[in-house]
Amino acid sequence: MRKKYLYIVGFVGLIACKQQTEGNAPTITMNPEEKITLLEEAATDIQLIRLEIPKGVLFGEISALKSKDDKLFLCDENQTKSITMFNAQGKYLGQLRQQGQGPKEYHNISAFAISPDAKQMTVYQRPLGFVSYSVPNFEHIATTAYQKYLLNFEYLSTNELLTVSDENITNNKYVGLERLNLSSLQATPIEGITNDAASIELSYPNTMVGRNDFTLYASPNEFTRLYKITDKQTDLLAKVDFGKYNIPENNWKKAEASDFEESFASGIRATWVQNITYNHPKMAFYYIFKTPELKNVAVCNLQTNEVKDYGVLRLSKTSKAVPYPVGTYNDYYVSVIFSEDIDMIFPEDTDVNSLNGWQRKLYEAKDTEEVFLLMYKLL
Repeated sequence: MRKKYLYIVGFVGLIACKQQTEGNAPTITMNPEEKITLLEEAATDIQLIRLEIPKGVLFGEISALKSKDDKLFLCDENQTKSITMFNAQGKYLGQLRQQGQGPKEYHNISAFAISPDAKQMTVYQRPLGFVSYSVPNFEHIATTAYQKYLLNFEYLSTNELLTVSDENITNNKYVGLERLNLSSLQATPIEGITNDAASIELSYPNTMVGRNDFTLYASPNEFTRLYKITDKQTDLLAKVDFGKYNIPENNWKKAEASDFEESFASGIRATWVQNITYNHPKMAFYYIFKTPELKNVAVCNLQTNEVKDYGVLRLSKTSKAVPYPVGTYNDYYVSVIFSEDIDMIFPEDTDVNSLNGWQRKLYEAKDTEEVFLLMYKLL
């Protein structure tokens, strides 16, 4: 991003869900409070997957994970500038690592997406355009110039993308969400979704989640609106109201990052819904509360109005918080854990006998050079 907006990511207690009039979509009315919940108390399923990484295949910190069918794509945008593919059991399937100046290469990975049939992966290199490769062989398909400054995108169909752009229109209004036809490169704005400056600038880190046949988008503002978008229509699923912790609407219109950050720091605030998982009628999402470092999660049943706020998730009673998920796979949240980070999760005085099977497997890997996926489902 050209303006560096606040990096803030999620916290939470019990909350209520009530019906309000914005179409038939419910309003999730929340009353955040500081709380800690063990992962096993919140999750309906937990899996620890060891990645099978062949010798010579390298990647660093994973900035994003996307999935399609049984395939997981892990993006290291900063160190190796690569995207590595595994199946859901951790088997290595291939790696895209084509950084360079050539016509079939990319300069950087600003964002990426997988086609609905999982046969094509497209990398966006800001602000030059798109480079597409076949899956699983990662052979170059096309390089397409596109000058608009995108923050994120997902496929809606094989020939249409959902994009979010912070190109300025006027009076701190941005282009925002558009449907982009890949053949004609004609972009059509999606009407009715907020395109205030701060709302769009915060629309790239996990606020857009691609599923097999639709995309979920959390539009941040005083009231966050959660949308389900397909190649045919846009549906408002719910509105999130943090009550007294909302950031007032006028602050979202400010063009300067410092003004918005000042508003967030002026009191106890909650905002920035992201990493949505949705299996009707249940929905789970992370959001931030009080400070950028807190990472918290809530689950809401949009049909029964039952809502549970779990606050910060921990692996065990003595461990630190569950590493923040880098993406989702179906209804699972996925965190990436490198063996050298395990010591930061479990304290030195950890009682190994108090750990269950998968926790002990992770703890005993701390002196290895392994990488794990922690996958957990809350719905």
